[in-house]
Amino acid sequence: MTTIKDLQSHQELLEQTRNRIKQTQAAIEENRRIIENAEPDMAELRRLKEAREDVLAAVSLGEATQKQVDSIDKEIQEAEIDIEAQRKAEAPKVARAREAINGLTRVLDAEKKRLDKLEAEAGPLLREYFEAEFDKAGADYIKAGRALADKYLTISRLAAASNELRIGLKVPVVPWPTGLPHFGLPSIRQNALDGAEVGFFDAASVEWHLSGNGADRVIGRLTDSGIDLANFK
Repeated sequence: MTTIKDLQSHQELLEQTRNRIKQTQAAIEENRRIIENAEPDMAELRRLKEAREDVLAAVSLGEATQKQVDSIDKEIQEAEIDIEAQRKAEAPKVARAREAINGLTRVLDAEKKRLDKLEAEAGPLLREYFEAEFDKAGADYIKAGRALADKYLTISRLAAASNELRIGLKVPVVPWPTGLPHFGLPSIRQNALDGAEVGFFDAASVEWHLSGNGADRVIGRLTDSGIDLANFK
């Protein structure tokens, strides 16, 4: 039987899984930033290479010398050495971040599958909760309905007997209503008739239990107890 506690537990699992997905995604982004930040600044190298192109153009026009080209080449070589040194220094950190991303990606995939499963189970779980609540309320409804029908029969029989014996009490026999609603629930329709003196959803059934034996039952109980009704006229 599914309870509110079960729904609360399932909701907690959903929230935990969603939070873990967010945390995993954030961790992946953090490691990506580590990789991005570890990349050397290439702006100076690009500037030097553009300057070399300008000097080569000037050489072609007779406005610069090879010595100027050699000077820029030396600067470019030094910049490339610095960049390579930075990459080597950051390589362990970058490798670690990439490995972490691979592991986190597997975690993320697993958590997304788990979330899909939990979300698929949520609707049926709520349905099970309502079914359980219907069953519980239906059982109480059956019990109360039977008690109501039994008391209705008792009063109706007493009214029929007192009217027949003409003891001065004028109590009308009120017809049973068309029936109590069963809400379309099979469990209520079935259980309403099981073991009950009267199927309290069925007006015809109530009328049958009253017809011909309503007064007789009450009078019979008195006579069976040794009461001579002739003494009470």
